[in-house]
Amino acid sequence: MLSAYESVLRSIEELLRSLNGALRVAQLYPRGHSAITSSLEKAANALKILLETRDRLTLGILENEVIFGDRAVYQTTHFAGYLVQVLRDNGVDRVTFLTGCNQSDLGELVDLLQKDVESIHEIGGIQHALHARGIRRIVMERLTTPPLTRKTEDIFLPEQIKAAPLPDSLIVQAQSGLEDVVGSLNKRKPIPVDPARAYVYELTQTLVEGQSPLLTLALLESHEDGWLKRLVKVSTLAVAFARQLGLSQSEVEALGTSAFLYDIGLLSMGVDIQDLPYEDEAFQTHPIEGAKILLSGKEVDRLSVIVAFEHHMWHDLSGFPKVVGKKKIHPVAELVGLIDTFVDLISGGPDRPSHRSDQAILEISRYAGKRFDPRLFTRFVAMTGVFSPGTFVRLNDGRIGIVIQTNPAHVLRPQLRIIRLSDGTILETPEFLDLSREPVSIVILDAINPSDHGIDTSQYR
Repeated sequence: MLSAYESVLRSIEELLRSLNGALRVAQLYPRGHSAITSSLEKAANALKILLETRDRLTLGILENEVIFGDRAVYQTTHFAGYLVQVLRDNGVDRVTFLTGCNQSDLGELVDLLQKDVESIHEIGGIQHALHARGIRRIVMERLTTPPLTRKTEDIFLPEQIKAAPLPDSLIVQAQSGLEDVVGSLNKRKPIPVDPARAYVYELTQTLVEGQSPLLTLALLESHEDGWLKRLVKVSTLAVAFARQLGLSQSEVEALGTSAFLYDIGLLSMGVDIQDLPYEDEAFQTHPIEGAKILLSGKEVDRLSVIVAFEHHMWHDLSGFPKVVGKKKIHPVAELVGLIDTFVDLISGGPDRPSHRSDQAILEISRYAGKRFDPRLFTRFVAMTGVFSPGTFVRLNDGRIGIVIQTNPAHVLRPQLRIIRLSDGTILETPEFLDLSREPVSIVILDAINPSDHGIDTSQYR
């Protein structure tokens, strides 16, 4: 008997297979032909089942895969490869079907996708074209900013980011949540969770859809509180990842809250976040202590307890604490463990130099399949990008540019502003370059320190 989740995946497969079939036969027959309507009817029935228990169905597109929740739909290329390719050609990274979407809506979508990409682009893109046809229950999104909407002056550099303040409401909520937790720990009282939840809600309202969460993390560097900075970084990435997976608002908030409380055991030990005692035996007990503290808390949900207990167990269960008979860890705990490792690497400490985001990703990649689920790692890289906004990079043809936006579907090929040509000429007006649209022979050679190449970053502020 299929589990509820497996039944959902089966319905998604039927939806994709039927839409793919309708798209194929629409190339051969006129609109309204029985061969097309038969496939559309199957797709509509599958979608109706899926929307009976949710108000929307969100599917992500990563490379040639369709993602639902935290999983790739198995062998999408075998039964819906043409559909995925057409959507990718139109710059679609995410598709959402809203309650009430019916066969007629799906028919309009299939008819629209028959048009060539240029003609769709000329009428404002696929989402605008759907709206022009009166279709409001299908949402097509591109998670990166289209080149035509970028401005020459929209260049993000670390100095520029650091100078910009975070919303006061976000800092107040995060500080309030942290102070309430610490105060309760000091008084040995059950910790209150509502302030942490209030902060996470504020966070979900603050993050800009489609913007790399690393931009938000960089804004925190002006704040001195090590623990505040650490917990906001981890919860920010967790919320951004949850959104990418298409989770509901309540699910995003639950995941974000667990990511804010995950290290409460370590916090209770009075450890300096800048000098973590990784080799200390006492350090390895903090997940157990954290779970105990949360179990005694007020209205703490089970997910937060699990994440606090399991976030250092690792994918292959080689971490701690050891649990006899344990087969696998909770996926949210594994996600928070991955984010915790990433934040630790990019933050550094007195005896641990901080890593650039690309260096941190490379370091973590060595543990993919061991400490971390390789599929989870791939999705994480797609969200953060190997080269984060503000990174100076050198291309293999000698040009130097600044990363301004990641490309989730092409993590090694972000969008750049070229500031220096291969012959050394410095451009007064940087040139836009989307590597995902360039020949595959043009690649990033490495990330560079601008001062090593005589580049004065102040002129790009």
